[in-house]
Amino acid sequence: MTSAGEKQHYALALIRALFSHLPEDFQVGILYDIGCQLERSCRKWGFLRSLLPRISFGISVFHAFGHQWPCQLIYHPRKCQGFGLSDGEGCERFWSAIKGLIPSLRISGFHQRLFVIDFQVQHLGKKSLASLGHWLHQRWNHCQEKKSVARHGLALSGIDEEILQMEWQAQVSAQTKPAPRRSQKAGENAIRQIMVTQKSLDGYKEKLQELERHLLLESTDVIGLEIQMAECHRKIKYFSEALKRQTAALGVNGHADLRKLSSNAYLQLQMNAYALKARIRDRLHQHKFELERLERSYRKTVNGVWYLVNQKLLDHTEASVKRREPGIQKLATSYNNLCMQMVALINQRKAPQGSVAPLPISRDELFKLDVDDDIWQDIGLNDESNWLPPAWLADEKVRMGIKSLLEFRRCEEEENRLLKERRMLAEWFTEEWNWLHKAKLNAGKNFHLTGVHS
Repeated sequence: MTSAGEKQHYALALIRALFSHLPEDFQVGILYDIGCQLERSCRKWGFLRSLLPRISFGISVFHAFGHQWPCQLIYHPRKCQGFGLSDGEGCERFWSAIKGLIPSLRISGFHQRLFVIDFQVQHLGKKSLASLGHWLHQRWNHCQEKKSVARHGLALSGIDEEILQMEWQAQVSAQTKPAPRRSQKAGENAIRQIMVTQKSLDGYKEKLQELERHLLLESTDVIGLEIQMAECHRKIKYFSEALKRQTAALGVNGHADLRKLSSNAYLQLQMNAYALKARIRDRLHQHKFELERLERSYRKTVNGVWYLVNQKLLDHTEASVKRREPGIQKLATSYNNLCMQMVALINQRKAPQGSVAPLPISRDELFKLDVDDDIWQDIGLNDESNWLPPAWLADEKVRMGIKSLLEFRRCEEEENRLLKERRMLAEWFTEEWNWLHKAKLNAGKNFHLTGVHS
């Protein structure tokens, strides 16, 4: 390592070094703080091209809640197939185990530092080997407890696992798709772009007129005004040409829609409010599912089943969730302002005939996300006001069943992993015991082992 910081090439080099020691048929799960970005870089730039089919990327548990909810749906180890109950914090535990060396190694030489670290690593390896059986026993009991809770949750939901799996796939598909923009169709987007360009052009024209009026005054900076006017002329020419290109690209229907939207302020507000409400719903989805982990963690704390490392994770998660709330509240305020403007246009009879004012969002109940909340109703915003929220969001039994299903499957994976670890430990111990027994039998024939035999 030649510089500080988590450079991406260090991770790539470590992965290559790891695979050089593994059989070619091994599948590897990699939990990394920014595993999502690492996978994207590998696929975009062709890094580790020959190894990617054998790699499953994930995000370590402690860092997952600093990512957006769609990222957690794909990369969180509790939602990814194959990771079991691994949390990806092994490296953090290793740093914690050797942090006592920091004060003395700061004043040590290069070779002495390497010697001390290597010696400490060997010591930790021997220490962990001696307690490996105890570690397997603890992990097995922990896995069985979680599996029992997950099985009970599946039974309470009363929903078939196949249906829950379909709902989970629908949830992932819905919550990972791009958030809708202010204009959802290509034609509407082009029209909106034209309207933005026209607004910018009008703004520079007004500014130019104001500068020309200032130029008539006696005590003015003529040179400064001429520079600003030249800049306005340049901007006006730029936006005028852009407006011509954008308008020429519209078809016949596009020109008609442009005239309709340009002359109707209510329709513009309606389009913006609909897209903004969809974005608020998307953000509330993410907030709700992240908050549920905090609620479950609090219940565990009350019941007395909690540990210090999980408390740190809880604090980290809570801070990440709370940090996003002001942004959602700001979106709700913007939406309510649009609703007020639409109501004013309806009262002034400047809206299309039969227009219905959309319902504002109550900021006091914004984060409750109940199924009957007005947030799900698009009254006054589109023609599909009877849209119903999906089961994975509205049905509490389905939501509980999905969480229990994912937990149950991770516990099954953890069981398989622990059984393999136990088998390998038994095979290793059997081999060591056999060799020790042979050495003891042959001790009399080998003089240099006589002392050991006695």
